[in-house]
Amino acid sequence: MPVKGGTMRQEFRYGKKIQQLRDQKGWTQEHLAAVAGLEPRTIQRVEKNQTKNPETLLAIAGAFDVELSALRSTWLIPEFSLVRAELVTTQREFVTLEESYKTQIFTKSMMVSPQDNHFAEIEDLWDKVFADRDCIEPDEPEMWKTYVRYIEDPISALFDLGLAIFTIDEKRDFILPRTPDIQPLKPYIDDWKIRHHVLVPRYGCYQHCGGRLHRFDAQCKDGATEFLNGLRRRTESVRIYRNGLEASLGPGGEALISWCEVCFPAAHDGFHVTHEYISAVTGLPLEKLHQIYAELTGDDSLLGLS
Repeated sequence: MPVKGGTMRQEFRYGKKIQQLRDQKGWTQEHLAAVAGLEPRTIQRVEKNQTKNPETLLAIAGAFDVELSALRSTWLIPEFSLVRAELVTTQREFVTLEESYKTQIFTKSMMVSPQDNHFAEIEDLWDKVFADRDCIEPDEPEMWKTYVRYIEDPISALFDLGLAIFTIDEKRDFILPRTPDIQPLKPYIDDWKIRHHVLVPRYGCYQHCGGRLHRFDAQCKDGATEFLNGLRRRTESVRIYRNGLEASLGPGGEALISWCEVCFPAAHDGFHVTHEYISAVTGLPLEKLHQIYAELTGDDSLLGLS
């Protein structure tokens, strides 16, 4: 049963102590099962912490002739939580965001295709935005002003290339490593503030294997949490699209995509790639889109692309 100790969650587990007691007696899992009146498979599951059935644990304690507490060990369970997500598209937004929420750690990464014609330039500009960033804080006014002036050109150039910065703030617990010379006041750090900066396509969207298609959208908490989980696991199973239009042009069109209804709400005609969305992505006014569609198809209505 989970319990709270301090501010980091703690949990009782029994598998390690049971295995240790069994090894001390020189018992096999089959022998312990016979003494406790259980199935060998049950002992295997208990030692893997796959079950905490009270009757099973009491039977094992009786087999060892010990109290139930002798089987118990306490584990610290690190947790994390999403604080907020933002899609930054201007230099002023980036600076304001950096000034508004102080973090202990930041990360930076790129989700831009290496096949992009501007990839080398993008990589260089992205490095310039974070040059010496870990040494400069907003509470150092003169250094901060210099930094803000320095990043104005590289960050503006990134946005001019159709990119944006998806920032995710999280709180995370860390268990401190044990060392003989250092005795911390508590064996963990809780609520450590981390900000992830991810360079993404301005209208980009992403999909984890078998999951829903999300935009890099601050309004979708489920999508941001899913993306944060991917960052923490360092998963490579995420697929990035430049926009939902590109995703919908794949085999099967819209019908085979699992759409996030927050990121891509369906229009009255059932399509998720709406006229307004296409206009925003292409920069073409709706009237021009209707004209192009009519010229290509001979149809005077733009009902969808699937």
